[in-house]
Amino acid sequence: MKNRRVKRLLWVLAVCVLAVLGLRAFVFDLYHVTSASMVPSLYPGEVVLVRYDRSRPSRLEPVVFEHGDEYVVKRAAGIGGSTGEDIRIDSKGDLRVGGKYLDPAVARPRVLLFDQTRHAIDEFFAHGGSRNDPWREAGAGVLELDARDVLEGQESGLLRYHPKLLDHYLDHQGRLVEGSFPVHDAEVEFEVRALVAGGRLRVGLREEGDTFWLVVDLAGPQPRIALARENGDGLTVLVEDDCALDVAEWALVTFANVDNHLAASYGSVALSADFERNTPATGPRLTPGASIGERVKLGGEGCHLEVRGIRLWRDLHYTDRGEFGVGTRLTVDAGKLFLLGDNSAHSHDSREYGLVDEAQLVGRPVLVVWPPSAMRWLR
Repeated sequence: MKNRRVKRLLWVLAVCVLAVLGLRAFVFDLYHVTSASMVPSLYPGEVVLVRYDRSRPSRLEPVVFEHGDEYVVKRAAGIGGSTGEDIRIDSKGDLRVGGKYLDPAVARPRVLLFDQTRHAIDEFFAHGGSRNDPWREAGAGVLELDARDVLEGQESGLLRYHPKLLDHYLDHQGRLVEGSFPVHDAEVEFEVRALVAGGRLRVGLREEGDTFWLVVDLAGPQPRIALARENGDGLTVLVEDDCALDVAEWALVTFANVDNHLAASYGSVALSADFERNTPATGPRLTPGASIGERVKLGGEGCHLEVRGIRLWRDLHYTDRGEFGVGTRLTVDAGKLFLLGDNSAHSHDSREYGLVDEAQLVGRPVLVVWPPSAMRWLR
């Protein structure tokens, strides 16, 4: 009886070993991250489950490929496909395909810069004015804004993100790692609840000489939501619509300016607008493309609100290192890929070594499996 149990156990172990070897040979493998080129998506020392897949990737999909005698993870920025395409990294660090920005429908990674559940508001945002501060902590991660005495256009009713918008990122412990290169595109998200009807909610994203505003008019019988552009020529409403207001319910607010495309939402109402180019910022000794002042603002005037769950992201920014596709157009031939790392300032990628054959693809990074505390799905 004992020998029979031992034999059965050995058979089970053998089957398990064969199953693991089979999976590693034909389905999955493990990849050990050794560089910081994909931070904060992947960190050195992590172990990633890789699914074998040599099919053509989607735009900005992370892939694993053979480079020399090692496996490397990057994103597919340029995809030659069956006909080829032209790409370029422009002076703002944005990717252009066929001379155009990426379509807003393209799924792209974003880099977290602030999370209210991890950080104190006062470490990242200024608020109030010289005489009064309408903001106060209301407990349980909620901020109360009583701006009923704040006049239209006054800044005291706004939380103002005071760090420079550079290629910073939050590490896996929530600490801000500072970068060096200015980033032009940002996205903010939070929840808001109007304690009383009246006043206006405002969210501002500044880029170069423009401030783009999401404005929710909470007064009157029918609240309105609008996207507007403010510069030296004044304030121009780009698009507006009606929206519902329930003073007892929380509403999710989002506002993004990515690749000259504005996208915003208040509850179930969404708006979007495109603009061709920014108004240049003016001032002594400003470099071309520079933005001055606080880049992100949120709050309002004449209103009484509660706000929670503030989070702020930036878009990926590609630095101008390397000789391929930087500043000048590069043709990605059929069957070729142009690959870029998320941590652009510290990534050795197609900007230096050029195009990669689709045949060099190994698969897709799917899941971080080690360490257990960092386990997460990848996208």
